[in-house]
Amino acid sequence: MWLSGELVIPYQQESKRNKSINKELPLSIKKTKSIEQAHSITEHTFSSQTSPIIARLSKIFEHEPTNAEDIRIEDDGIYVSWLHDKQEIEIRMNTSVDPYTENVEKVYADRVSRLKAFEPIIKMDAYSPSKLGFMQIKMTIPEASAKDDLLKQLKEAIYQIHGEEKSHNTHVCFKAEYEGEMCYFENLWWYFTRAVIKKRRGYERYDFSDESKLDEEMWEMELGAINDIENSESFELIPPSVFQEIWDNTARKHRPHPE
Repeated sequence: MWLSGELVIPYQQESKRNKSINKELPLSIKKTKSIEQAHSITEHTFSSQTSPIIARLSKIFEHEPTNAEDIRIEDDGIYVSWLHDKQEIEIRMNTSVDPYTENVEKVYADRVSRLKAFEPIIKMDAYSPSKLGFMQIKMTIPEASAKDDLLKQLKEAIYQIHGEEKSHNTHVCFKAEYEGEMCYFENLWWYFTRAVIKKRRGYERYDFSDESKLDEEMWEMELGAINDIENSESFELIPPSVFQEIWDNTARKHRPHPE
């Protein structure tokens, strides 16, 4: 229907790319900042190893290729890949809402339904949103159907959603039981940044800002515990100011071993 003109995509044509969006990611995910202007893409940007489809996509998305088969727009949480074996284009986008002031489930349902206007040309996988307000949406497009006009419309839809994201403190804090005790956590996207955790000798401050200093206990928590904690019955959002007060009043610092 889209190709025949029967379906009109309800998105503004003017990109929202210049809107300031704060999407910092901790640890191994590169910290990002709002884009002030699009990269100028010229022919000399592309190496002889860059696939033709990635060269074309980089012009449409106005961003230089990361490598021969990927474009990583870290500033906007958008990742474009050429899946050579499947002859498909994969686009992943991170998107967020403010869980303190918005209904996470409702906002994400609206965003997903709007992107579904591109189906069946584009296959969508919308992962369940986090209670902390984060979500990733994956879209795959057969190369044969990836016409420039379609890709430009999709890009505009993605950036309109980004432009609608409310500016808020992206650190989301909560309390929940962990190992049988009430503990306190600060998160940025799907990663812990800090935590105050009850241990045998009392509460300790955990700092996850430096991967090189994470011991086995901290690393295992960073890799997998967040999902269990977030979905526990004891989960409850708390204001960042409350977490900061608890942090400041906790004297003992968790010291990774070996340091």
